[in-house]
Amino acid sequence: GAGEPGLIAAKGGGRDWMRGVIGIAGPYYFLPMKEAEYTDMFHGRDNPDSMPVNHVNGKRPPMLLVTGDDDGTVHPRNTRSMAAKLRAFSSPVQEVHYPGTGHVGILLSLVPGFRGTPHLRQAMLDFIKSH
Repeated sequence: GAGEPGLIAAKGGGRDWMRGVIGIAGPYYFLPMKEAEYTDMFHGRDNPDSMPVNHVNGKRPPMLLVTGDDDGTVHPRNTRSMAAKLRAFSSPVQEVHYPGTGHVGILLSLVPGFRGTPHLRQAMLDFIKSH
């Protein structure tokens, strides 16, 4: 992700190539893990290295972070913690919370025929145009 300059450089790129990042209902920090399949995948119940928020250690490209306030799959605190960490390093971040919207609802709002509230598509277009 945007927090791993070594991975980007290994592929011949640079973080300065990124004009912006959009995160939709992202799992940025969800410790401790309870489900066995996740503790296996992420090498332990309390592995801080597996959490994206812990890889923000300097200024990052502008980010749009969106979540639904009723998301029971990826709790909105993930977005709040990532936004706070980015702000701590003076990274430009726009944090948007859609009330009454869950995990599936936020993604469905991008599908023609389901658009309406939340206005995620428009928020994304505005972010892209401004960066």
